[in-house]
Amino acid sequence: MTTVRAVMDKMVGKAAFAAPPIGRLLALLVTLALLAGCRGDNAQEMPLSGGNAQEELTHIVASIVANPHSYEGQRVTVVGYYRGWDLLREAGTGPPVTRSDWVIKDTSGAIYVSARSGRQGLGSLDPASRNDAGAILKLVGLVHVSAEGQPYIDAESIAIQTLVSFTDDTGRTINLLKIPQRIVSIGPTTTGILVALGASENIVGIDDISSWSSAGSPPPRLGKPWPSGDVIGPELGIDIDTVVALHPDLVIANVGAWARASKNVPPDSRDLFLGLEKAGIPSVYLNDVVGVTGALKRFLSLGALVGESAKANELVTAYEKRKLAVLESVQDLPKVRVALVRGYGGGPPAPGPPVAEDEPLSELIQLAGGVNVFTSSPEDKAMVQRFSQDPFTLEPYIAKNPEVILVIGDLRQMQMDRPGWEKVDAVQKGRVHTIGAMTPLTVLDTLEEIARLLHPALGELDKQEGKR
Repeated sequence: MTTVRAVMDKMVGKAAFAAPPIGRLLALLVTLALLAGCRGDNAQEMPLSGGNAQEELTHIVASIVANPHSYEGQRVTVVGYYRGWDLLREAGTGPPVTRSDWVIKDTSGAIYVSARSGRQGLGSLDPASRNDAGAILKLVGLVHVSAEGQPYIDAESIAIQTLVSFTDDTGRTINLLKIPQRIVSIGPTTTGILVALGASENIVGIDDISSWSSAGSPPPRLGKPWPSGDVIGPELGIDIDTVVALHPDLVIANVGAWARASKNVPPDSRDLFLGLEKAGIPSVYLNDVVGVTGALKRFLSLGALVGESAKANELVTAYEKRKLAVLESVQDLPKVRVALVRGYGGGPPAPGPPVAEDEPLSELIQLAGGVNVFTSSPEDKAMVQRFSQDPFTLEPYIAKNPEVILVIGDLRQMQMDRPGWEKVDAVQKGRVHTIGAMTPLTVLDTLEEIARLLHPALGELDKQEGKR
């Protein structure tokens, strides 16, 4: 069994244990918190159940459907996707034996499996849930033909095949038989992480906004990853035909991604997820993550998904060491009362609301040696809620009177020349600062910047160290 000490040696580095006692305690608490957060993370590398890691999806179903009597009475093996009660309308006909017959789809086509075979081997898979439609099964059974000439399979054994199991941010779970070799990445944050994990050679397509920091030419660009405003037009989004033509074995997309209607997608559906399902391409949808903990969890989950767990662990270890360095540098300094404010989101030219203590972004304040003045108390939550009705109100800032105000984004939307700001301590002392937009890859840069802004003495120490 892996011990906590062994995990900490791996993730934090043995150097952390040369720190003072308080530093060691902080290291322990931080790492335990990360591990606790990752227990429910959305990617797990799992052993195959009833199969082997090299086994591919079969290509036999179309032949059975086309020549049912040639296969009648034969024992066949099908490795394919569980489709429940023909949830994607791929079988082309109704159930042949009972209303509860379900469908399996391999690379060539879809066929019904008689519900009379029982559910042994299906576990908790729900035939009515599209969330389970990505499960991969290995089915062994006998081919039969109904009185109407429709082939179906009586299952003798069923096993769920899984190398990597991943539950995305829409609640869908996909199970991969092998590490993906051809990945389409839609969304600049995801693309950046995949490149940092060393998976760039397996990326065959990206969106128009993603930057490409890897050596060599970027892969083909496929379109904008999300629409502009509320207008959805044919010039926006990712074209599914173009994605399918790249023959990816995995698409990782931002939840806001849209697809143009094409020959593979009904005209009333602009959902990339649905189009990829119909094309038989596994896909996962992710929300943006904020904060240090969210970033580290995303590194680990994407690393497991694309077969780069070792690189993900290296990245997490490096980030953990930097985080612990910040914690130790501020542990003996006075806590600073901080308001972290979104300089956007209220609709131009209005600012967004401050970040409440129970939001993931607030973690940055605590790690940098600050205290969020907008706590999770009902009174403070009500103050934050006021900004949705009146984004220009200053009363909460005057009431909480932070020593430092940190603005994410554009300071101009805060309109600091408005009467009333002069009553706030941070404004009086010139301690209103902007911090740039952050991504999971830059969140430690932001944390270090916040620590220096809250504790200017740290910046002076950095300068002195640089002169030595």
